Amino acid sequence: MKKIICIELLFIMFFIPVQGLTMIINVPGDYATIQEGLNAASEGDTVQVAPGRYIENISWPGVNGIKLIGGGDNTIIDGGKNGIVISFKNGVIQSETIVQGVKIINGDSFYDSYGGGIYCVDSSPSLLNVTITGNTADFGAGIYCYNSSPSLSNVTITGNTAGIGGGIYCSESSPGLSNVTITGNTAGFGAGIFCNFSSLSLSNVTITGNTAKYSGGGIYCSISSKIIFDNENRCNVYSNSALYSKDIFSDADIDIIVDTFTVKKPTSYYASPIENFFFDIKNSILPQINSDIYVSPSGNDSNEGTSEDSPLKTIQYALSVIAANNDNPYTIFLDSGTYSPNTNGETFPLSLFSNVSIKGKGENKTILNANGEKNVLYLRNIQDAKIDGITITNGSADNGGGIYCSNSSPSLSNVTISGNTANDEGGGIFCHRSSPSLSNVTISGNSANDGGGIYCYSSSPSLSKVTIFGNTAKDEGGGIFCDEASTIIFDNENRCNIYLNSAISGKDIYSNAVINITVDTFTITTPTSYYAFPIENFFFDIKNSILPQVNSDIYVSPSGNDSNEGTSEDLPLKTIQYALSVIAANNDNPYTIFLDTGTYSPNTNGETFPLSLFSNVSIKGKGENKTILNANGEKNVLYLRNVQHTKIDGITITNGSAKYGGGIYCYRSSPSLSNVTISGNTANDDGGGFFVLTPVRIFQMSQFPVILQMIVVVDYFVLTPVRIFQMSQLPEILLMLMVEGFFVLDPLQSFLIMKIVVIYIQTVL
Repeated sequence: MKKIICIELLFIMFFIPVQGLTMIINVPGDYATIQEGLNAASEGDTVQVAPGRYIENISWPGVNGIKLIGGGDNTIIDGGKNGIVISFKNGVIQSETIVQGVKIINGDSFYDSYGGGIYCVDSSPSLLNVTITGNTADFGAGIYCYNSSPSLSNVTITGNTAGIGGGIYCSESSPGLSNVTITGNTAGFGAGIFCNFSSLSLSNVTITGNTAKYSGGGIYCSISSKIIFDNENRCNVYSNSALYSKDIFSDADIDIIVDTFTVKKPTSYYASPIENFFFDIKNSILPQINSDIYVSPSGNDSNEGTSEDSPLKTIQYALSVIAANNDNPYTIFLDSGTYSPNTNGETFPLSLFSNVSIKGKGENKTILNANGEKNVLYLRNIQDAKIDGITITNGSADNGGGIYCSNSSPSLSNVTISGNTANDEGGGIFCHRSSPSLSNVTISGNSANDGGGIYCYSSSPSLSKVTIFGNTAKDEGGGIFCDEASTIIFDNENRCNIYLNSAISGKDIYSNAVINITVDTFTITTPTSYYAFPIENFFFDIKNSILPQVNSDIYVSPSGNDSNEGTSEDLPLKTIQYALSVIAANNDNPYTIFLDTGTYSPNTNGETFPLSLFSNVSIKGKGENKTILNANGEKNVLYLRNVQHTKIDGITITNGSAKYGGGIYCYRSSPSLSNVTISGNTANDDGGGFFVLTPVRIFQMSQFPVILQMIVVVDYFVLTPVRIFQMSQLPEILLMLMVEGFFVLDPLQSFLIMKIVVIYIQTVL
């Protein structure tokens, strides 16, 4: 009996300690790397990491309950810009899994775009006393969460950079944050926190000093996400920066219950749409002004700003403290002077909001100059705002260099908008689903890809006594570009002026919908598609013009003069471009521009390219070896868009350079070319000599031997569906052609033609 009892006691003493045993694995004592230590750990084990720098990209093993414990900020896990620092993605990780006392740096999700410092998918670890800094990603540079609910306590997330969600990115997740600081992060949207389909709980969290390029400097909530603020352990959200919604953006209702916000009574300058927020704020960083505000370049932002005798210094600060709302609309009065980064330290863009107006001392006295850095004014979802008595200049942005206007209806009067640029649309003004009202406004010297002066997308601006001149578009609509059924409402009494704008297509105006042009002055009295494109979309009521029109054939010579009549060889014009600008050709009166012997180029006669031909205008030179059109490698030589009934004869087209069609760009056009040499042209993409974009039928099959006679084609490009010629005609056509780099794209029959052409060239030439 005693023996049995002893055996049982020994059994109990031996096995109970083993069942409750957990290990402490030391790095680098037991294992050289953290990854090796984690791989050796079981549930409940601790991987103790000594201070030092560990260059690793850790993939957490599929075991819940492992604790990774470091020695604080001196224990650094460095991703080496070679991937995510720590990844949780196996679906078993819950709050028992702990990362504590480490600093996570230099993560970069260059491979899959998600998560720089920490990546959580179907995982909910606990992070304690952790610093996450200097990480980059497209989404969630600091922390990326998908279908996860991590717990963060005593965590600092700082200096991370992402496209979306600089500090934290949450999708379908519910993280809990306590005693967390999120600061100094950058992103396009949601620099501090970005969330969609998510719900975040925040307790004693500080979100400050984060910068978003577009929206939600502190927090961006989309697709019905929620932020739940602890009413007892209150948070702080302040001094974040963004183009709009500087502190927080949300598309759903949120109760902002905080200790400190930037201002006590937030406007849409800080939180938008403002109607989506209820605020309970104890303290603020900035005071607010419940009145009109005065600003002067010689003022001081520490002044009261409520009188001309004590003005603020910057408009940006005035916008940050003015407490305008629907019941109390206010005006910012601007003194004479220039407001720019170089003069008064002004920062741009100036993001206006509803119920705030700006009034200067006059267009020649109050100048807003963005120094080519950003938009000058930015308006988004703005109503009841007036802009009066200022000049807006030197703005630069992708869209709306001078003014960016989205879902807004501001009123502009006595304003000059000049010298602004846009990489894409709207050098002077960009309108997106907006209906601004312009009265006594001058829009000049602005440039963009489309819509040098004004670009409209689903918009209906009203113009009264507005002058639009000298604006430039690289492509379409030098003065005005109207897209997506936009329209311009012209005042019949206080008439506008549109003239001498420049573009490849539609120099003064382009519109894809019908518009009635009712103006005092247009470039010419009877516009052609050279100025208004497509011409069939316009009805004109024009009282005066800048240029005369020539209702006949025109003669041009490099030794001529653009002040000549141009109606005879004895009094020729000097440039083809000017001839195109004044020739009054139409369906009933087709005309020809006759070119004398000589070279037409920027260096010889001051010719500008491309030469944008239009329907019913033909060009005839003295012969291929006598009349040379040389673009000096700057642009296409000829540009044809929707052009019919046009003949080109007896010229050489050379030294053109463009993305498509260095020699000739041909879109939905059917020109007839004869006795033409196209040589020495280049294209960055396709069609060095000739680019034809279909659907278009170029010539009838029976015409090919005649039309193509004596033509030299270099790098001819045709985009199908189009049939170039019949197979049986190849030998006859090619007897008169020198073809280099003839390129036809699909279908299979065209591909076979291309191969036959190449073989024939090799044998004949």
